[in-house]
Amino acid sequence: MADNKTTIEKRLLKMKEFYSQLDKMMDELPDVLPKDIKNLVRDKILGDKELKELIDGIENHRPPRFLLIGRTGVGKSSLINALSSSYVAAVSDVESCTTETKIYPCYDGDRKMMDIMDSRGISESISTDERVTAEDQLLNDINEFNPDVVLFLLAATHRDNIDKDVEFLKKVKQKYVEINKVDVPVLVVINKADEVQPSRIKDPAEYNVAKKENLQNTVTYYKRICNENGLITDGIIDVSSYIEWVDSDRNSVQPSDILEMSQSEINSLKIDFDGRYHIDELREKLDEVIRDFDAKMGFRMALQLNELVRKMAMHLTNSFVAIAGAVAFANIPIADIYILLLVQSIMVALIAGLSGRDISIQTGKEFLASLFLTGGAGAVFRIIAHGAVKFIPVAGGVINSGIAGAGTKAIGVAAIKYYIDGVSIEEAREIFKKENKADTDIDKENEDAAL
Repeated sequence: MADNKTTIEKRLLKMKEFYSQLDKMMDELPDVLPKDIKNLVRDKILGDKELKELIDGIENHRPPRFLLIGRTGVGKSSLINALSSSYVAAVSDVESCTTETKIYPCYDGDRKMMDIMDSRGISESISTDERVTAEDQLLNDINEFNPDVVLFLLAATHRDNIDKDVEFLKKVKQKYVEINKVDVPVLVVINKADEVQPSRIKDPAEYNVAKKENLQNTVTYYKRICNENGLITDGIIDVSSYIEWVDSDRNSVQPSDILEMSQSEINSLKIDFDGRYHIDELREKLDEVIRDFDAKMGFRMALQLNELVRKMAMHLTNSFVAIAGAVAFANIPIADIYILLLVQSIMVALIAGLSGRDISIQTGKEFLASLFLTGGAGAVFRIIAHGAVKFIPVAGGVINSGIAGAGTKAIGVAAIKYYIDGVSIEEAREIFKKENKADTDIDKENEDAAL
């Protein structure tokens, strides 16, 4: 996993390098590409605030800080491993803050993924100083750690003293706001969904109606308790962190065995049975509620690299859809075919860069040539809507714009599947045809109506 993530990070850095050189590259494009089109590409890509934030975040990010609050036995360590898709919770060096609190720097190889503070200060805690309450102790922990998100962990099958725990966290949260004049996001995570009846069902794909209803009832119950006690949260989600591990020889490994393993042996552990449930949804929710952008990017770089790459690739595609539409709408005589292909080549080159390829316009041209090998030049002409419709100045321009945009999006989706997901060029062609077919049918109807 470490090697894969390192490779993806290098791809992102290459993308950042290319992004910074895009302005220069546009000046070096053939003169057939009009100046106003070059400026349009510059403005649409370099002037895109969200894309710029994503690019800047590749380099300027930090590991997110999560504070886990919950009673012993709710599965805090298993949740850490489930989030990171590797056995990290028990292998990191532990920095002791107090006898009640531990910070786990979670690493993937040499790279820190996140910092987890495991606080034991909720309700059951025993203060180290009789003058310091458990609430004050937890508040001190939060102030010192400055978490990006507090994860309030509850067990799906144990409901004892929940009112007390909720009231405890509410008081701490209120004190934190009073002191810092800023709120901290709180997510309620109901762990151990796998233990809900029927508990024999561990594979989330096999969760039956009864199990899902029981889980929904549990979520509803905990949500009501939080509301009744006035605890304001940023969401509540039921999850399972259940994972079974095997060593490098495919031997089953029990949690107690791992305590006796060396670091290298632990690093070689693989997931044998994946019983995780709603972990992707939890990641998405964490990404949503983290307010510090550097921490948000750090979270994506740690746990959502592939998703980040796809997000950037799709964002680029949508930007170029608008550019392609503008090119087609301009109705530049004859040359618009070549101009549109150049624009689409730039898009493909950027997507290819996210996959680690050398970024160049030639890369984009070669992909388009391969993509249109089946279907011939007719596919290109359908994308940009040449023919009689070209001679209808206003309506024709609008139709051209829509068809060019749809075709460009289909090319972008095919390029993402080819470069990012690794499908074959033959599969990419089929994806392009499938993505473009519905739009082509609709546009043909519009073209007939215009004529």
